[in-house]
Amino acid sequence: MVRDDVSWWTSLVTSAVGTVWEPTVGLAIIPQVARILHEGLEQLKRVDPDAAARLTVGWDVDIATARHTVKLLDDNKKSVDSVLDQFASIAAEHSAALSSLNDFALLESDDRVLASTRLASYQAVTSLDDRGVADEESRSFTLGQTMGRRTVDLQRAFGMGDPLIRQVPLPDVAEPRLVDTTSVLFDATSYGDFASPSVKDVLLMVECSVNAALWVFAPTATTHRSSLFRVRFVAVTHALNALAQILERSGSDTGSAAQREVEAVLQAEEAQQVLRMRGLRNRSMHYGIPKTLAGLSGTKPAYGLVEATTSGASKYADIEADVIELLTELSDALRAWRRS
Repeated sequence: MVRDDVSWWTSLVTSAVGTVWEPTVGLAIIPQVARILHEGLEQLKRVDPDAAARLTVGWDVDIATARHTVKLLDDNKKSVDSVLDQFASIAAEHSAALSSLNDFALLESDDRVLASTRLASYQAVTSLDDRGVADEESRSFTLGQTMGRRTVDLQRAFGMGDPLIRQVPLPDVAEPRLVDTTSVLFDATSYGDFASPSVKDVLLMVECSVNAALWVFAPTATTHRSSLFRVRFVAVTHALNALAQILERSGSDTGSAAQREVEAVLQAEEAQQVLRMRGLRNRSMHYGIPKTLAGLSGTKPAYGLVEATTSGASKYADIEADVIELLTELSDALRAWRRS
């Protein structure tokens, strides 16, 4: 899995270099690279603790922070309030340093948000000194490069050599465009009158996660099918959990038809089934495999994890189709809600 995932992200990034998609792919992939590195290191610690320590020196906190954004609000180490407080703090820092006139930027395609510098700040990928620019002097470039190199070192530490980099096509959607906005403007024009600016930041984070999994990473569907499936399963599970928590805490805006579309996705049987598959979520997120799981194979789709974690009750093809359908419905519903 580690080898396949390193091949997956390096293929995506390498194929986007020098194209209009490079910034979007770079921002979207960073939490996934952090997850791969963090989870891979957990396995390496069991084999060679000294090698694992060498790979994290100086960056362990940053890697863990970026990795935890993959979880959205599905994280037992963070309360909902702590996530909202962190976004409020980021907004205050941005306004103080950059003024309220140019707080953050969005990368949109077909009016869908694929990435944002606000999310990058939450991931601790960017600092105020970066001004959202990932050049060779910036923290985001340095951290991204560091994590990227160390995933390659991680693979070598396991004795698997260098990553297999495949050429993949660019995303088959409209080219992303940069949209500058402000906290005040985003709050006034997004998600109607629903909840606080910090909650809207979390909703934006959910939308970015959904759209990255569905659209930005889609070119790897043929070359890295198992890695993409696991990324998408984690993304949809965490998005559904985050949205359920937000709606439960913030109440229902009965005047918003767009919000009701989101609620309808949450209530769908496919969504409820995915949320019940916690074992598959855990095995998609983490690399450790319990000895009790039987029938796994590197030649099976997603290594046979769907069937193994459900005792054969579910089939890979069915769950893959459900995940794509749910991500598509969430992408449409979240776009409509944000623009309502």
